[in-house]
Amino acid sequence: MSSRRTKLAAIGAGVAAATALGAGALASSASAATANIPAPHVCAYKLGPNVLKLTFNGTDFLYPTVLHVANNGVVTGRLQDGGLPAGHQVLRVNGLCVGSNLILDTNYPSADPQGSRSEDLVITSVSQHRGTAAGVWDETGTEDGTGAASFVFEIAK
Repeated sequence: MSSRRTKLAAIGAGVAAATALGAGALASSASAATANIPAPHVCAYKLGPNVLKLTFNGTDFLYPTVLHVANNGVVTGRLQDGGLPAGHQVLRVNGLCVGSNLILDTNYPSADPQGSRSEDLVITSVSQHRGTAAGVWDETGTEDGTGAASFVFEIAK
């Protein structure tokens, strides 16, 4: 299991425990999963519309996104991939936001070479209405891509 998947499992366990035990458990579970990471709090916000930038083989690809982050850190939303055929360009995004960690997963259509793509981001700054995050991405499909990821987001209550 990759270190990113290990972190996702740890954060997921913290969110599950917090959901079962209440909001107080979320703080203690999240701090265990994100030790030594500063924790600007962006949960319970609508993030978007925004653009997720992924770099693959030296080329930047931009994906418009709208994300909703619930109080328990569960992320849902959509991503638009203009490289897909018309009628199939809007994809569902799921993930988790705990402390400074933002992990996103997008499943591509079964015939697509990208398979399932994940972004592992660390939120690096948050102001009243804007934030930034940076990290890495990878995918499970035959394309087997990986690279740098960045996300500049607007925060709307």
